[in-house]
Amino acid sequence: MSEREVSFSVDAQLLRELGERLVGRPHIALSELIKNAYDADATVVEIDASPERIVITDNGHGMTYDEFADTWMRVGSVHKASQRISRRKERELTGSKGVGRLAVQLLSRETEIVTVGDTQGRHEKVTARIDWDRAVRQGDLTSVKVPVTTQRADGYRFPEGSTTGTHIELRRLTGLWTAEDFSDLAQEIWMLQPPYQAEGDSPDNFRIVFGSQMQDAYDAFTSQMKALLEIWTARLTGELVDANSYRGRIAGDLPMRLTQLENITSSILSEGTDPDTQPSDRLVELLPDKVLKIKVHLRGQPPTKVALRVHQCPVNKMRFDIRIFNLQGRQPKNIKVSDARKYLNRFGGIGVYDGVFRLPYYGPEQDWIELEEAHAARRSTSSLLPDELNVSRGLQNLPTNRRVYGRVIVSTADEARWYRQREQIRSQSDTVMERPLTNQITRDRLVPNNAYERLRVMARTVMDLYAMETTRRRHEDNRDKRRENPEPPSELLSEISTAVQEASPHLPAATYRDITAKVQVAARSVQALEEQTREHSALLGALATAGITAMAYNHELSRQTAQLARLVEQLRQIATTVPKSQHTAMLTAIDGIQGWLDRAKGLRQLLQPVMDEESRKDRRQYKACTVLQDVATNLEPLSRGTPIDTNGVPTTLQLPSATIAGWWAVFQNLFINSFNALLQREDGAVISVDGGTTDSHHWLRVQDNGVGVGNDLDEANRLWAPFARNLTLPPEIVGLGLGGTGLGLTIVRMILDEVHARAEFTRPSDGFMTAVTIRWSER
Repeated sequence: MSEREVSFSVDAQLLRELGERLVGRPHIALSELIKNAYDADATVVEIDASPERIVITDNGHGMTYDEFADTWMRVGSVHKASQRISRRKERELTGSKGVGRLAVQLLSRETEIVTVGDTQGRHEKVTARIDWDRAVRQGDLTSVKVPVTTQRADGYRFPEGSTTGTHIELRRLTGLWTAEDFSDLAQEIWMLQPPYQAEGDSPDNFRIVFGSQMQDAYDAFTSQMKALLEIWTARLTGELVDANSYRGRIAGDLPMRLTQLENITSSILSEGTDPDTQPSDRLVELLPDKVLKIKVHLRGQPPTKVALRVHQCPVNKMRFDIRIFNLQGRQPKNIKVSDARKYLNRFGGIGVYDGVFRLPYYGPEQDWIELEEAHAARRSTSSLLPDELNVSRGLQNLPTNRRVYGRVIVSTADEARWYRQREQIRSQSDTVMERPLTNQITRDRLVPNNAYERLRVMARTVMDLYAMETTRRRHEDNRDKRRENPEPPSELLSEISTAVQEASPHLPAATYRDITAKVQVAARSVQALEEQTREHSALLGALATAGITAMAYNHELSRQTAQLARLVEQLRQIATTVPKSQHTAMLTAIDGIQGWLDRAKGLRQLLQPVMDEESRKDRRQYKACTVLQDVATNLEPLSRGTPIDTNGVPTTLQLPSATIAGWWAVFQNLFINSFNALLQREDGAVISVDGGTTDSHHWLRVQDNGVGVGNDLDEANRLWAPFARNLTLPPEIVGLGLGGTGLGLTIVRMILDEVHARAEFTRPSDGFMTAVTIRWSER
């Protein structure tokens, strides 16, 4: 028998596993180098990009030869985890795991590093070149050699004339970069930082500057986003503070987790913690209570301030700034609604910032506080808030992620330091400690432990409080307008008829007959209207059921498309590894999936106006041309290339006061009817909208050159009745719900009746087969 010692060996392939396959997206890889510059006390990092190379230069403290060899070249170096504070500006360091710099492999196959550090007043330039493919082929990680040269740094300068810093050049880029790719990258990098930067002598003062190819796109995006952030309709701010130092009133206590997660699995709990185990006395002592301070400011209203207790809080510090928007109608500062929606669709939601940098995972597609789920479920009250803060049906005013731009700011460095302090206190006990907020090794999100779950609870509570305050203010505004429901008009007329009959002995016979006849005419008219109202109510019930189903479908489709988008990204990465003979075919298949994904996202926009509470309830006048153009744009996925010409609509023409959701429903139904009428037309299909004003009467006309409704307009106007049709559609069109049910025109007339407008078929102009004209008067 013999005994030997065997050492671990590490395959060089680990470099690639911890690099390009870890981060997954280009802007995350680049953000790791930006964060390294921040940790090195840089105030400026410059990024220059071209199709051949990407260059990142900072004016931080740089590295000496020894520092480069001991830290940059050491995989998994933990010097930041132990150091935690930067050497000059005492910033909380963003890195801790020692693998972020390896992410550059996602962008390039070759890296050159030039860095100058300060060694007792002497500056030495260190230059290293890394061929990642060659390094991986070395086999054993410890045998990988990187050529490094050193020389005097006389005259070498970094941004703003700094004599120290780091210059990283990425060569042999892994993908083909276009101007649009660089513009998108600039926007993604903009989102890394909070929209309002530290200024002056603040240690957090840090700027990203781009080369000319990206700077214009970056500056334009910055200007537009900052303007957008100022047109909020509600702003929610606050922070987490120590309960012992708080002196105000506390409205109630927050629960441990979101109530809908009753069956939460152990994966979302901290390591080694049984969800049914109550904390020990020692753990209660080590986890002090906190207070979540919240300020809800609805524009034009005085702010509301609320404080809630967070028992045994595993999060030390947190603050937030969340803005909610109502992107309907004309916006201040000449901001286009379509642009604002586009930006929020891509960059909205509630982001999580670790220190001064946003974690890339959190965006509108990641429903991390289950905002979309609650919105789709139409819940009434919040289980997170105490009874005194709940309002009946208050949660129905929850916004979707695409109406929100917010940031929840934490510091995993500060949380880790707080954890170590507590750990020292309990070092002589066997108490199980709650793990702190921690970044996953993928560098884009937080580890789902108990601390993260409490962070979710706090963020969601803020949104629930906003919904309740919005509902409360609306109730107060409407309180004086409420009236008791009157008796049905037919019953009132019956009572009038009885009263007239009782008074007949005292009335002249002719007067009695005249009054009785007029009451009977009025009664028949009212009964017909009540019957029509009952039919409309039944129709509304069916439409409401369909609408709720559509919203639930829209929410699920959002989740599925987000997952599919991630799979497409993974497939594109895999495609780079397959043999050339299969590469083109695989990319064609991937592009096909991407095309379907883009079309699915376009179809989701059809439901946009009915997804927001304000869109369904806020009544006002809108410009006809603006509404028509927005509807036409949203219907492009269904138009099959058919143009909608709105040039004939006067720019000053105002629609009657109604909700934007109502007007979208009117024009969507009319345009879809026209699309269906044009199905058989192979070329030259067109839809035209014109309008005008005569005295105090206004009109809009929608015309198409499809199959037409015939010359008998009286017969054609029968189609406004429910379920009436004269056009048989292919099964695939009916299956999509794009007409064919006979309800579209009924919906149009029902909505227009509410605004005292009238729609009917009229004689079309030359060159057209069908015309629908909407008329209304000044009121």
